[in-house]
Amino acid sequence: MSNTPFPQYPAACLNKDDIIAYLIPYLEKGWEIYQGNQENQFIIRLLDNLKLFIELKQSKWRISTGLDIDQSLAIWAFPENLGELDSAIRQAVSTASVASPSGTRIEWSSVPTTVRLDEEKPASNLAKLVALIGSSNIEAIFDAYLDNKGLETVLNMATLGIKISTNIRLLTSTKMLQSSSGGTARLTPSYIKSWQNELGCSGLEIRHNSYTGHQRRFMLLSGGQSLIVGPSLNNLSVNEASHLESDTADIVFFNKEWVSAQHLIV
Repeated sequence: MSNTPFPQYPAACLNKDDIIAYLIPYLEKGWEIYQGNQENQFIIRLLDNLKLFIELKQSKWRISTGLDIDQSLAIWAFPENLGELDSAIRQAVSTASVASPSGTRIEWSSVPTTVRLDEEKPASNLAKLVALIGSSNIEAIFDAYLDNKGLETVLNMATLGIKISTNIRLLTSTKMLQSSSGGTARLTPSYIKSWQNELGCSGLEIRHNSYTGHQRRFMLLSGGQSLIVGPSLNNLSVNEASHLESDTADIVFFNKEWVSAQHLIV
């Protein structure tokens, strides 16, 4: 080899253990990270229909995004060290914001804005929703099926550190208050009162309206955000997506429904 003023190009120094150690803190933040079908493949769910793949291809680690395994739409890099790995993932995640249905900007350094619920893991689903809410306060809830079980879910969120506004507003359907044949109502004043006292929600107000069919279910959070829950809070054992977005549309809808709804005295 002839003499040149240039140093030898460094050999790749990225291995599977490095990638696992790098990803663990992001898993703990709430990002959905999975082992793929192969030993050297990791999958990060960015959006409900978009995934990021870290996989070993022909002795090189490759970062790509796509709809599913072996359906990559864009290749971002062939990182050779942790610095290049981090840079490629950040770029891919940031660009994925363009595909976000809510228009919410996604940042790899922050907590995720979308999670996928698993019908076989209700406890994990609760933890995922708690991670989305983060340090925000729950200020209002719209759920046409909000009942005693739904309130219990909110209570469980509080035990995991979520803050509930003392003046929380709850909007449900009238049929949750009506007794079924041979049974009791699904939402009862006695449970509401106990729930209110335990959480210290002195300014709690509940209203109801005659809703039918499937309604959008959401929580209004402090900081101008809305958590689109997907399923009703009374049953998180479902395969659905939940995500954060601006509350611009939901707060207008909620306030309109609130004005026309009936007061529930407890």
